[in-house]
Amino acid sequence: MAIESLSGLWGKAKSSAPVLSVVVSVLVLLLGGGFFYTQWWNVPDLAYTILPTYALENQSFGGIVVENRGRATAHEVSIRLQDLGSAIDEYEIQSDDPCTVKQGGRGDTELTLWLDRMVAGSSVSIYLLTSGPNRFDNMAVTAEEGAARVASARSESSTISYIIVPVLVGFALAVLSRFISAALDRRPATIGRGQVEAIRDEVQSITLPYDFIDHFAEGRQRGHSGSHIEPHLTATCGRETKRAIFEHPPEEADKLSTLRYDLVLPPDADAVELVGFVGIETERPDGEGRRQAGRRPDNPVQFEILIDGEVHFKVQKQTSEWEEFAIPIRRDEAGYGKYSICFRTNCLGDPSANWAVWGEPQLVEMTL
Repeated sequence: MAIESLSGLWGKAKSSAPVLSVVVSVLVLLLGGGFFYTQWWNVPDLAYTILPTYALENQSFGGIVVENRGRATAHEVSIRLQDLGSAIDEYEIQSDDPCTVKQGGRGDTELTLWLDRMVAGSSVSIYLLTSGPNRFDNMAVTAEEGAARVASARSESSTISYIIVPVLVGFALAVLSRFISAALDRRPATIGRGQVEAIRDEVQSITLPYDFIDHFAEGRQRGHSGSHIEPHLTATCGRETKRAIFEHPPEEADKLSTLRYDLVLPPDADAVELVGFVGIETERPDGEGRRQAGRRPDNPVQFEILIDGEVHFKVQKQTSEWEEFAIPIRRDEAGYGKYSICFRTNCLGDPSANWAVWGEPQLVEMTL
């Protein structure tokens, strides 16, 4: 009886074996396929290419291109170029994703960029014009998912040619136009009124009102350790929220964080006003939501606005609440209307939670 029962069970097992094998095979394929998809297929793949260096009289031109060649988004991407060998005279950044200069820039031998993310297929191109020979042997490209790799050769020469030649020509034209502009500024008496009007018409001037947040990418950043500059679409100071530019000062008291815009006023704007607010954020966004400041009320931040290198606004602020400012800007006697406007912050020795923000800064036409 027992033998017959066992043989019956064995027969049933033999008959169901093909079904079980199919089920096990499907499970193995699903698990293995899922592991392959998440760990090898649907992942970011950061790669960078160092562009050739070209000598331009006493300067050098070169750069790198960072790409996400994978099929998923890379997060918290940092691109660090250190010990370049020569100071940076000019730099240009072309990025498919929002990009922030965290450290270095013009006059420094380093440059650090930060991107919250690089989507699949996106790239960042960094072009540098340095005061002497440059090198890129001390650089690091990292993301939350790991370090980038050196790009594999895939007809790089043709790709680089398409990238480098137009940019090189553009830089040459920019340098030439700068020399011409400098010559014109040095010899205003030799230019007739009609020539001045013709030159002015060819210059791409801004339109009013000019929102510095909307044009954040046009600003030139410079900072030091601890600096962080980025737009905040919701900045809360006290209990009031505004759009703002976040400009955390450096850690050292003798260092400054700067954001500079070089602008040309419209020909028909004889007088404009730089308006906005200064504040210290009581909370700010981070990767997990919003973070409270917890700052001491006796820890001030210094705010400054420079116009053509001269300080036109300066305040040491201790309270978080918004404080309004309005600075008149009048066209100079020569009538050119070219201005450099620089937003600057300083921690005065204690950078703890000094979340300095410029609220809704704009250039507007002044009502006379």
